[in-house]
Amino acid sequence: MNFVSSHWGTYNFSVDKNKKIYVVEGPIDSLFLDNCIAVAGADFNNVQGDVTVIYDNEPRNKEIVKQIEKTINQGRSIVLWPDALKEKDINDMILSGYTKLQIQKIIKDNTFEGVAAKLRFTKWKKIDERSISKTI
Repeated sequence: MNFVSSHWGTYNFSVDKNKKIYVVEGPIDSLFLDNCIAVAGADFNNVQGDVTVIYDNEPRNKEIVKQIEKTINQGRSIVLWPDALKEKDINDMILSGYTKLQIQKIIKDNTFEGVAAKLRFTKWKKIDERSISKTI
């Protein structure tokens, strides 16, 4: 297989470029997904290539909401968590009893891009758009 070392963030993991690559915020979260790396924060701007971006489940966090909107506008594939999910991140899901397979299915079922991502994002975010600065 063709493995390549990641140069994103401060955490170097090997990923298989021939498979779907997932990028998460936290290094602990990345341990629970196959072919996944972490950026150690919420700034995915330096991530290059065809990846699926997975932010933490924080629909009321203004900064996260701005970053997600920016990611969607860049045309990237993104996970927007289901409304019923209360856990903040993948690690919290594991601690709550979710299995790796359950998490992977949730991610697969809630991955969006393009117009579908914009529509889902409008429902997902829980803050008033007028309170976000228009610097995006």
